[in-house]
Order: sequence, then structure tokens, then C-alpha cells
Amino acid sequence: MSVDPAGRAGPAGLAATLQRLLDAAIEIGRTRLELALLELEAERVRLAQALLRAAVGLLLGFLAVVLAVASWLLHLPAEDRSRWALALALVFGLSACLVAWVSRRRARRRRPVLSTRAVPPPR
Repeated sequence: MSVDPAGRAGPAGLAATLQRLLDAAIEIGRTRLELALLELEAERVRLAQALLRAAVGLLLGFLAVVLAVASWLLHLPAEDRSRWALALALVFGLSACLVAWVSRRRARRRRPVLSTRAVPPPR
């Protein structure tokens, strides 16, 4: 038995060196994994913040459109307001349907998040 630099008795030779090397490799792997998890968590927080900013932007944009349309309708003669309001409701409703349809089609073509394929497979 030999004595290591810290003064402890332990097994000597190649087996002890390999064991220390394996322990160091495991510790490096554990540290790398912790760093990767921290990066993933930071990316998740950035994504949540971006989604929140986008939602606030959409809400403010929606309010701006509603107020602009209401203002425009109030400036029309009283007998034309209901027809224009109905026409605008139809335009906005059809636009919403179109956006929903396009979103649904894109969601079906979406590839998995951690996929290594750069291009989706042909259909």
C-alpha cells in the first residue's frame, strides 16, 4: 500500500490512477450536465418573456384596431353605421378564420423540437 499526496493510505498503481481519472471524468460530465440544464432553463425563461411580450403586443394592437374602428364608425352617418359595422365584422371574422386555418396547417407540418433533421420529410 502507498501513501497519496494528502497522506491517506490507498491502493497503489495503475488501478488507483484509473479510478481517479474515472472520478474526474464523471465529475466533469456532471458539471457539463448542470451547465446544460442551466442554459436550458435560461432559454425557457427567455422564451416565456418573449411570449409574454408578444401577447401584450397583440392585445395592445387589438385594442388599437377596436378603437380605430369605433372612432371611424362614429363619424359615419347614423343610417350607414349598422351596415358598415356588419361588413367590418364579416371581414374580421373571415380574417380570423383564415389565420386559424393557416395556423392549423402549419401545426400539422411541424417537426419535433429536438429533431436532427433540417428539412421535414417529403409527403
